Amino acid sequence: MLDYYGLPNDFPGKESLHGETPYLRVAALEQAFAKDIGEPRFLPYLMLHEFEALLFVDLNAVIETLVSQITPQEFGDLNRFSSPEEIDDGVHTHPAARLQQRLRGYRKALHGPLAVERIGLPRLRTRCPHFDEWLKKLESL
Repeated sequence: MLDYYGLPNDFPGKESLHGETPYLRVAALEQAFAKDIGEPRFLPYLMLHEFEALLFVDLNAVIETLVSQITPQEFGDLNRFSSPEEIDDGVHTHPAARLQQRLRGYRKALHGPLAVERIGLPRLRTRCPHFDEWLKKLESL
């Protein structure tokens, strides 16, 4: 599992990246990555756009984890995205940046897993189709 946001320019397939949606772009990169590794048991997964996208499934869980007084509305209009995975990868608007700007004490390694546990895997799978697709591949092994 790697974050799609911030991949180096020499990542397999990135130089010829195209696709109309983030899902198509990340699928192309995953295919190029798998081909580059050349091992059939390797099932690459690029998190769209990064791990913190999962936390946007339920911002209240994140806020409660950090015992913050802010509200989910303070993270901007997220209704324009059909999935938290689609939250853009702009320098100031990617999921981690949004969290760090509003939750000053946020630490990915500490608060991320705690918030994900509060949210729960069923809700993550429902709201994040690319993540769910990868889990289904793993479960089918």
